[in-house]
Amino acid sequence: GTTIAPWQLFFQQSNVIDKRITTRWLKYEFADTAIGAVLTTAGAGALMVATAFAFSHSGLAGQFGSGLTVAEGLSRRVGVGRPGR
Repeated sequence: GTTIAPWQLFFQQSNVIDKRITTRWLKYEFADTAIGAVLTTAGAGALMVATAFAFSHSGLAGQFGSGLTVAEGLSRRVGVGRPGR
């Protein structure tokens, strides 16, 4: 899963300093951060729904211990992409 890591807070603050953002623009920075958080959460939710849909009736649900096994399960269920096609 995804967590909020301490480095993210320092990154956000250094971004404000690097851009030389004054208090006048902080509302825009807040909106930028909030929109990014909403879009990231929506993307993560869409991935969870797609994966649940792919594995719901396959007998593979709950059988994964790592990202590699999930990818292998998806390739069996959905197929492997072929470059150049």
